[in-house]
Amino acid sequence: MNNSRRGKVAAAWLVALAAVAPAATHAATFTVSGEITFADPGLRLIDAYDVTSPVSVGREVHHEALGTRDFHAQADSLAEQGGLHAHAYSQIIHQVSGESGGGAYTAHAFAMSSFNDFVVNGPIGAPPIDTSLNFHLSGQMSLGTYHAIFGSWPSVSAGVNFSVQVDGASGSGDGGSYGLSYSNGIASAPNASGMLVGFNGSMDLKTRVFTLPVNVPIPIALYLDTVAQVQVDFADAFVTSANTDFGSTLTFATDRPVFDLPAGYTVNSVEAGIVNNVFTPAVPEPGSAGLLALGLAGLSLLRARARA
Repeated sequence: MNNSRRGKVAAAWLVALAAVAPAATHAATFTVSGEITFADPGLRLIDAYDVTSPVSVGREVHHEALGTRDFHAQADSLAEQGGLHAHAYSQIIHQVSGESGGGAYTAHAFAMSSFNDFVVNGPIGAPPIDTSLNFHLSGQMSLGTYHAIFGSWPSVSAGVNFSVQVDGASGSGDGGSYGLSYSNGIASAPNASGMLVGFNGSMDLKTRVFTLPVNVPIPIALYLDTVAQVQVDFADAFVTSANTDFGSTLTFATDRPVFDLPAGYTVNSVEAGIVNNVFTPAVPEPGSAGLLALGLAGLSLLRARARA
């Protein structure tokens, strides 16, 4: 895991991605990364993954440590032609009070897909046109129950970022963020920006208007970033958790055209599964589908153990 990606965990997940890596220059590229860390206050990396592939790719990491302090965390992500999936979960159960120390226990999962053969097809010699892109994002966030004997409540937070970059367009891209937090026994109002303002768990998204060239390849990259963090003081006893589950996928729109285009224009991309401006994702590979199911099963196991 490189230092720049690790640094996102601390704060950048509450801000829409303003600068993203350039797209690949040849074929589709899929990247997933994730990590589990504990900061007290120095950052300690517990486990991580970082994988890039020309085909669909997914990975996950788990952490569990049981005792008077029960730690449970999971980060898993999947990138494929059909969309992006990312899930982060963090929980601490502290059964005694009066101990010293504390810290921030964080799970972070990231997925990216980069496509390089988008072409806006139109009349020969046509000038650049104005258009926007349509997406769908489904997911959920939850902050667990908390109890502190001495009244010093843990702080918990969950957040998601979505970003799209269109090379050759007017401007670097578009995106948004949505975050929840709970501190000192009080839930804060959602912290939202950009395309994710008003996010309700299942939402159609539309980018701002881009100016795109016609009849030439256009690289487009999509990014999905999730984080779940609990910050605690071991002087108290508590049960606390944060869950950011976007395994339900970020995709191009399937119930309407992917690009808003004037008559006489269309869009195609073999890499992204878009034909005549309609997104038809390929059936997930067995390995990819199995990974996502394994990740969700792992989360269920952690929750069952926590309840026990």
